[in-house]
This record gives sequence, C-alpha cells and structure tokens, in this order.
Amino acid sequence: MNLLFILIWVSYLYIVQILDPFDFSKTLEVRKNPAKKLLYPYRGNIYDRNNKLIVSSAKYYQLDIDKHSIVQYCKKHKDLTENSVYNKIAEIVSKNSDLTNEFVLNKLTKTSPNAGIYLSENITEAQLINIRNEFAKQKIKGLIKNFSSIKRSYPYNKLAASLL
Repeated sequence: MNLLFILIWVSYLYIVQILDPFDFSKTLEVRKNPAKKLLYPYRGNIYDRNNKLIVSSAKYYQLDIDKHSIVQYCKKHKDLTENSVYNKIAEIVSKNSDLTNEFVLNKLTKTSPNAGIYLSENITEAQLINIRNEFAKQKIKGLIKNFSSIKRSYPYNKLAASLL
C-alpha cells in the first residue's frame, strides 16, 4: 500500500514539474520578475477655517525633445529645414514656460541629430498642456514628457510649513 502511494506521488510530481500541464512556468516567471508600477501619492490641499488655501501641491514634468523624430519629420516635409523646426520648437517652449528662446535653441542645435535633448524638469501641468497643444497644432513630433515630481507650495511662505 505504501509503495503504491509513493509511486502515485512520484508520478504526480513528475507530471507537475517536468510535463507542466497546468503551465506553472508562466506563473513562476511572473513571480520572479513582477512588473513594478510606481505610484506617486498626491497630497491634497489644506485650507484654514476661513477656507483660505494654506498648502497645495503641484505636479512637475520633465520635458525632452527627440531630435531623431524631428529629422524624420523634416525628411517627410521637404519644404522645412531642421533649423526652422528648431526655431518653432524654441518659440513654443519659451512662450509657454519659463525657459528662454535662446536656451532652448542652444540646446537643440548643439547636440547630434539622433540624440534626445533634456530641456527641463520644472514644467508645470498647465505649461505642459499648452506646449502639447501647440505641438499638435503645428503637427511637430518629438515631444517627450515624463513625470518629474510633486512639489508643495506654501502661499504664506514657510509659516508653519513643517507643521503642515
């Protein structure tokens, strides 16, 4: 009886581990390499008893430009040159953010044609929406945006900031 039980148990283990009829290898792979998704908590606004804003949070984004996409865009549109597109991009970004036209144009023209260019990581959500809309209106490709950080702002400077 014990020999029969051992034989059944060994055959079961062989089937499960070697033949893998339940496809456990995929489950094992997921357990070894779980997909990690970063969650950034959004801290809410704080108001005083008179409903005046004391503390708020603002999301900031990193703005990059993919020069390879711009080169491909210029190849499709023969009437455009890379410098004219760079001027448009510099104008759009400088008009909708704190960056100057010269700074953006300098960054765009100094690097190699297939590089990604880091412009800033302090672009607010409203500025980013305006920049994206202008890029879409001009039909320019190559805008890369990434979440950068959430910063707290204190309208009353640092008064009780550590307490809040």
